[in-house]
Amino acid sequence: MKQSSSDPLPYVQVDRAVEPTAALLAGHMKVTNQHAIGSLVGFWKLCGDPRELERIVQSTAPGKEPEVLLSAEDVALRFQLAADHRVEPVVLARLGILEERAPNVFRVRGMSRFFDPIVRRLVKRSIGKVGGKASAEARKAAVGSAQPVAASFDAGSGSGSDGASAVVKQARSNAEATPKQDRSTEQHSGQRSAVSGQRSPQEEEATPPQEPVVAAFDIKPPNIDTIDSWAKEDFWKAAEITRRDAGFPPERWPNPVALSRWWGEAQQAADTRTLADAFVSFTQDKHWRAASPPCPWAAFAKQYLNFLPSQGAA
Repeated sequence: MKQSSSDPLPYVQVDRAVEPTAALLAGHMKVTNQHAIGSLVGFWKLCGDPRELERIVQSTAPGKEPEVLLSAEDVALRFQLAADHRVEPVVLARLGILEERAPNVFRVRGMSRFFDPIVRRLVKRSIGKVGGKASAEARKAAVGSAQPVAASFDAGSGSGSDGASAVVKQARSNAEATPKQDRSTEQHSGQRSAVSGQRSPQEEEATPPQEPVVAAFDIKPPNIDTIDSWAKEDFWKAAEITRRDAGFPPERWPNPVALSRWWGEAQQAADTRTLADAFVSFTQDKHWRAASPPCPWAAFAKQYLNFLPSQGAA
């Protein structure tokens, strides 16, 4: 069944491995096993409010996994609301439902499955904002106004969709014919424009910062026959092996949260095989081959859209 678009968490997932824990909890509460499992489901639901989880994800520092941290009083209150029984947080911690982090502070275990849909939702929201901005810039470059083009069914102009397509094509043509020189973000970031592929003179003269040498470490290549079911870690392994085969120095593993967010975004843009082809094109790009280090993963993660086949075909 497809998840509701308005609620990223329409279901509360419970691992079968929780049954032995629920049995112990039932003995402590002097209730049936079913009551104990229902109490745990209700507790996790109270800890999985999408708005609260969004705030946690957005406030989590890069490189760290988001966590639900509660005071002992909040734990006791939420569990009592869910179970109609009071159970001390220390008991829940001993059962493995909580992890005691500090005096009076507990981490709710088993919440990672709740955070994944939230991260995907935030990534899609970010993609929508970027796409809307790009469309507005394309319209402004083509017709001088960022306002949406009204659909026209006039016999002389064709359908509204054809007219909008012509606007986008004209905008891209204009952008490719006239490189943008006044965007300060391009001058200071050293990245190529996602539309024109041109670099400013300041970027050409800039010397890329030297990166510390990373010691080589073994990587087991993923099975190419199962590429359609690769996880994000498999894709990075294949990308790093491709870099090394090209003679480039090794890189360290990327930040796991950044990799997860990039993977969620990239999967919305193209399938795994197309992304793999895009990375090969990236490693053949003259600019990035001359960078230091050559063809770094971080650069591909930021500019991969430039190397997708659809970008070149547009």
